[in-house]
Amino acid sequence: QMKLNEIGMEDVYYAILTPSQAALMLYGVAPPSPKETGSLMREIFVNKEKLLEEKYVKILEKSVELRKAIEHNEKKELGGKEIDELLKNGHAYLKRVKRLFTQIEKIRERQELVNIYDTVTLVLRDILKLEGVEKFKEAEMIDIINDKLVSTGKIPAKHFRTMQEIIEAKKGHDEKRLSTPEIEKIQLDSVSLIKFMVEYI
Repeated sequence: QMKLNEIGMEDVYYAILTPSQAALMLYGVAPPSPKETGSLMREIFVNKEKLLEEKYVKILEKSVELRKAIEHNEKKELGGKEIDELLKNGHAYLKRVKRLFTQIEKIRERQELVNIYDTVTLVLRDILKLEGVEKFKEAEMIDIINDKLVSTGKIPAKHFRTMQEIIEAKKGHDEKRLSTPEIEKIQLDSVSLIKFMVEYI
């Protein structure tokens, strides 16, 4: 009986709590307490991001409640049938959380792309300001860069191509048609572009 209680109180509990906390940390949340984990999973992944189904949060919360009940001697015994259900739910939960990790990584990739786009356009505005161009629409920026800086040899063509790729990638992101390899290429190419632009300024 002690062993059965231990499976419910420790083994299954930590098997689903730890990856839940890890998912929240991957998303960017500070490590939550066991008590907070369920409500945060619901708030972020069910309600805000629409990535996770409510039934999985209930599995997590039930496991936390069960551990508390056994720990405080409110529940004396766990039967074989209850253990079977715990293991079945735990397995389903882990399978779903594994997919959640992939979904979170995609969100972070896309957020990184938006950050790159914002950084590049901000620095380009500063460069154009140095060249005496202050007022222009965002849609005109790439043509002005080409005319003022690329055609005059101030910015190499390879960096100009990266600028165009970043702007196109942002459009792709907005239209949800950007793949992971494309995002990774942009992240890689943007490093040397941003370094060049900062040195230029």
